[in-house]
Amino acid sequence: MSADKQVDRIVQQRKPRAYRGPRHKPLRRAVKLPVWGDLGIRLGLALLLIAIVVMIHWWDREGLVDNLDGQVSFLDVIYFTMISITTTGFGDIAPISDRARLVEAVIVTPIRFAVFFIFVGTAYNFIIKRSWEKWRMARIQEQLSQTGCTMPNRWAAT
Repeated sequence: MSADKQVDRIVQQRKPRAYRGPRHKPLRRAVKLPVWGDLGIRLGLALLLIAIVVMIHWWDREGLVDNLDGQVSFLDVIYFTMISITTTGFGDIAPISDRARLVEAVIVTPIRFAVFFIFVGTAYNFIIKRSWEKWRMARIQEQLSQTGCTMPNRWAAT
């Protein structure tokens, strides 16, 4: 009788394993961050870097000269920052002191490159990479349909 109880215990312990997750891999990669979240982070970082440059130029405005009226206002600093970061350089506001030129060369130029790479990286991520992934996944699905591979009904999209 004790052997029967032992057999019952062994049978009771064998339960089917719970299924956890899909048994197939989907034909698109999972994105950890939504598109608008990624765009918001990139735009926020670019605006933060531009704000840092505005503050640096504002604190060092004595080293700048405005060829129009001689006074460098906050609006002039914002204008000079945007002209400086975009490398347009009209020449109406220019750094005249050695310190202002050093700040432009050592601090503003790396920030200029960072902002440029943020915009280039954003263009790559949203235009080129996503288009390439969409085209590649369409090709994989086309090849699967040509070879006659089908998915069981329980996995098929409705």
